[in-house]
Amino acid sequence: MARKPRVEFEGALYHVIVRGNHRRDIFRDENDRVAYLKRVEHYRERYRFILYAYVLMSIETGAVGLSKIIQGIQFRNGISDQSRSCSVGSTLSQ
Repeated sequence: MARKPRVEFEGALYHVIVRGNHRRDIFRDENDRVAYLKRVEHYRERYRFILYAYVLMSIETGAVGLSKIIQGIQFRNGISDQSRSCSVGSTLSQ
């Protein structure tokens, strides 16, 4: 079944996630990553869109779950931010 068309309007910001079929890796090696980035640049120039940020990401968490990893990062980041700003409470949400 095809997905519904995106709702688009001029000036909007979009968060785009691309996955491989059946959640398989999209890139086999560094050459695939470089080729993909060249295609992104080609279409950025062709259609003149603004690309604020991107990440090409693979993650293997091993025995520890991703939630536990992110929780630790966010917790430490919150403590660091609170100590710099003398604030209390959560600084980030998931």
